[in-house]
Amino acid sequence: MTPQAIVEEIITAYGNRDLDTVLAHTSDTLHFKNNAAPGIAPHVADTQTKADFLAYMSEIDDCWQIDRFELQQIIANGQDVATRSRLDYTSKSTGKQVLTEAAHFWHVEDGAVTKIVEFYDTAAIGHCK
Repeated sequence: MTPQAIVEEIITAYGNRDLDTVLAHTSDTLHFKNNAAPGIAPHVADTQTKADFLAYMSEIDDCWQIDRFELQQIIANGQDVATRSRLDYTSKSTGKQVLTEAAHFWHVEDGAVTKIVEFYDTAAIGHCK
């Protein structure tokens, strides 16, 4: 499976809330970082393992209902893949709906994602309360 196909499968699985498939395509030493300031967005992560990444994903799921996570654009260059996705979230505590986009930069080695760097609108989805 190519790096692009792996990333496409992960995004589709995440949109369907299929975390088992997401995790099946990630390395145990997954480095995930989202570029957000803790004072603006409480959901800040800089993980080094798949377990820490899963804990971060659980934190997001506790706060937000993910209505749509859909791939809009993908660019692949060898082991590196860049994506732009549409995110439609609803706050579980307030019912507030958020429609925004995110950019992700992925690195794939030996058939597994080893690094994801995420950029998103922290003002829109930083706080679910």
